[in-house]
Amino acid sequence: MNFKNSNKLFIVGLSILLLVCILFNFFLIYLNNFNNFEVEIFNNKTQQNEIIKFCIDNKEEANNLTFEDKKTITYTTSYKFIDAFPDLENLKCLKKVVEVWDSSNENEYHFLYGTNLKIFENLNVLVNSLIVLLLFGMHKKDANKNYKLLGGALFIYFNFLLNSIFQIDNHLYAIFTDQKTVLLIFSIGFLISQLIYKNNILFISALFYYVIFDYEFLGIFVVVSYFLTKFNYQFTKVEKIALYFLQSSPIFFNGCNTPISLLACIMLTKEGFAFNSFSKSFRFIIPASLTSR
Repeated sequence: MNFKNSNKLFIVGLSILLLVCILFNFFLIYLNNFNNFEVEIFNNKTQQNEIIKFCIDNKEEANNLTFEDKKTITYTTSYKFIDAFPDLENLKCLKKVVEVWDSSNENEYHFLYGTNLKIFENLNVLVNSLIVLLLFGMHKKDANKNYKLLGGALFIYFNFLLNSIFQIDNHLYAIFTDQKTVLLIFSIGFLISQLIYKNNILFISALFYYVIFDYEFLGIFVVVSYFLTKFNYQFTKVEKIALYFLQSSPIFFNGCNTPISLLACIMLTKEGFAFNSFSKSFRFIIPASLTSR
């Protein structure tokens, strides 16, 4: 296949993304319909009948409910980490109850659902970053409008499936109401904006956003920005001040706790473009000892 033809490359990328979504869809169906031990209860809070799904390997936890037939109870939920390595079979317990905690109050329980945030976050960053690159490529090459629409639709569908696999009671509208998903959309949005516009204000706004909300994407953003611009920006005095205070703030270094975010911190600090530009413009404010290298 001749990949010099952009349209063929986009078709391959969209086909792979569609295949990933189909595989995730089948896995979600598998989770919903297999390896379940179901217990029917009446939720006193919602006043509705519900089916609580226990992982088949943890069905003995249902005995903690201590009733023989459907009964009115109140419950809260949280998540418990499921280790998928080296035994991938443990993933069959995702989004199912794996442990039950009793409460001091009668007929009140706390259900712990299986999840694995490490896998979720890695898939989240990896696949969504590839989708961003694909959408960016289609934008730069002015690809067929239908390709762009399909790419956008697959982006929404993939995130819906991913959240449905690792979270309980996920719905399509959760893409816009779930905090993590909303933050992810903003993170990708800033990255796409930088790829397309290379704007000073967008760059600074994105840095503040990533430092405060999403250090995982900070590394990707900084690396992409460096390759696009080599940090060759012409900042105004106000922009230099903003960058200086961001780069010298404690929160900037406190977030350097993952490999990719640490790389971003090193690149920004080593480049020192914000500090140098600021100090040259305001040397009368900053002591010479602080600006010397």
